Amino acid sequence: MCALHALNHVVGAAAFIVDDMESAVQDIVDEAAACAIEQGAVSSECASKHKSPGGFYSEQVMARVLEKTGYLIFDQTPSHLQAGFEENFWAERVCGAIIHTPGHWIALRRADDQLWLLDSLR
Repeated sequence: MCALHALNHVVGAAAFIVDDMESAVQDIVDEAAACAIEQGAVSSECASKHKSPGGFYSEQVMARVLEKTGYLIFDQTPSHLQAGFEENFWAERVCGAIIHTPGHWIALRRADDQLWLLDSLR
């Protein structure tokens, strides 16, 4: 459940639940299937590409949850490829970042001009 925890940590509230994550997985799979059908193809997209039994979810699922709820915009561009990332990170409209480490998601949360590392395993 580290993705779910990271999402809630970055926004500073229990804003999302497992059902939000599962719904996003299903949306991604359904949209890929519909697109494939339109093109006369078969979709290779499946739920197991976006979630694991241990509660790990893909970045696409997290982005979908945030977009679907209208809560935040989720920029999936790696920080080292974003021009001005460091300045933009401290912009008022940004509350934090979600970072993937091998097999785990963590959150950086900005609060009162401080940066908090929030990790569900610690």
